[in-house]
Amino acid sequence: MAHWGGMKIAFLGTGRMGTELARHLLSEHELTVWNRTAERAQPLVDEGAARADTPAPAVEGAAAIITS
Repeated sequence: MAHWGGMKIAFLGTGRMGTELARHLLSEHELTVWNRTAERAQPLVDEGAARADTPAPAVEGAAAIITS
């Protein structure tokens, strides 16, 4: 069975649904988040995610990219 822990993941779109989905990834993965309105990503940053200013640096080097 493959182990997916510790992946670098980019999560684009941290509105109501995206924030809840991304929150589940924080404990196991290196998470970078981006949202069109930066303040919407702040709760995830406060919980340990990195915030990117634009989508390009968010996805750089990511093993997985999730959009919501």
